[in-house]
Amino acid sequence: WLDATNVLERPLLTAITPISIDHVQFLGDKKEGIAAEKAGILKAGVPCVIAPQEPSVMAVFEARAAEVKAPLYRGGIDWDFEALDEGFVFKGAKGEIHYPKPALRGAHQIVNAALAVACAEQLEVFRPKIAEGIASAKWPARLQRLTRGPLLDLLGVKSGSGSAEDSSWELWIDGGHNAAAGEALAEVLADWDDRPVHLIYGMLNTKVAEDFVRPIAEKASSLHAVAIPEAAASLTAGEAKAHAVAQGFKATASDSVESAIADIAARFPGGRILVCGSLYLAGHILADNA
Repeated sequence: WLDATNVLERPLLTAITPISIDHVQFLGDKKEGIAAEKAGILKAGVPCVIAPQEPSVMAVFEARAAEVKAPLYRGGIDWDFEALDEGFVFKGAKGEIHYPKPALRGAHQIVNAALAVACAEQLEVFRPKIAEGIASAKWPARLQRLTRGPLLDLLGVKSGSGSAEDSSWELWIDGGHNAAAGEALAEVLADWDDRPVHLIYGMLNTKVAEDFVRPIAEKASSLHAVAIPEAAASLTAGEAKAHAVAQGFKATASDSVESAIADIAARFPGGRILVCGSLYLAGHILADNA
């Protein structure tokens, strides 16, 4: 089995997030095949908490669990959740419990938070600690707003600015890089309707760029494509642009993130800039702008 968590022979618990298409060169391009590989983390007598899945995907996990005798706690079947404006209600073995809105941005983080609650319930973690963790969790490069560094200087943003009133510009980064990430970002962009959104994206050539770009193609005012610095497997800026154009974007190839930001700042009076498409690209930016 390929999953790195198998270095633990006898974990207290295993967990599986929603299955999506990624690492196709190793796992193939079918969700059921990916699930079959992921099911390798199931172990005899070790509970596995599974996020809500498509029925055909859940069936793969159920079959493997029966084979190795691993108890399952299945999202959408054994536990569920309801998203609210101020948080979410978790519906599990111990009844319905309200939890705060996750500190991590995006509707998809409520799914992740509910999965974490289900895991904590199985491990009998003290409930106030769960709420505290949900409300304070930080995850670099997951819809992270930058508030300092040289890239902000290019936009004339005062270092450390924290509110929308501080500047006509905001700069965000996100490391998502597959179809599910594109869909999650599209939901966020739909809510960012108070100012224009400008995208800067770069991806590895091992990813399916079209599937990432397609959901966000109609939700941005501009797109600049860049190569990922010091990444041998990066798409060139021209290749990234071609993938974007094929999905309906009017795109510009830029020599760097810095030149893309400078071009955006020169052409537009303000807005949100989101640099996305790769954790490698996000890591490069965070090295100088954290």
